[in-house]
Amino acid sequence: MPPVPDVHEGDVEVLLRWYTADDLDLHCLGPDGKIINYQNMSSSSGGKLDVDMNVGGGTDGSMSIEHIYWPVGGAPEGQYRVWVKLFSRHSAYRTSEYIVTVKVNGREQTYSGSLERVGSTDEVCMFISVQ
Repeated sequence: MPPVPDVHEGDVEVLLRWYTADDLDLHCLGPDGKIINYQNMSSSSGGKLDVDMNVGGGTDGSMSIEHIYWPVGGAPEGQYRVWVKLFSRHSAYRTSEYIVTVKVNGREQTYSGSLERVGSTDEVCMFISVQ
């Protein structure tokens, strides 16, 4: 994963990065059927949202992040789904481009996309974690 400040490491990590003042939200549905996001920052399976940036707006050009993880030795086996939502606009840009990096047991995959309308979502990926 790209180096970012103040995030926890885990067997499963999902990192959202973007560079506008807009408020993007990271969502992850774990194998237990629970969604982790800004409204539900942890799950009984051990997953947590530990960074949630730009709630009231950020700074254009600066890196903003959101990060969800399951701790080392604590990620349940099964299917995970990840999506990104443009919650609110705080910049003059027409689109909010983002990068999502998923790390599962040390292996990384990177995805990118963009969102235009407030309230719109992109399903980023689905992956399987095994111990």
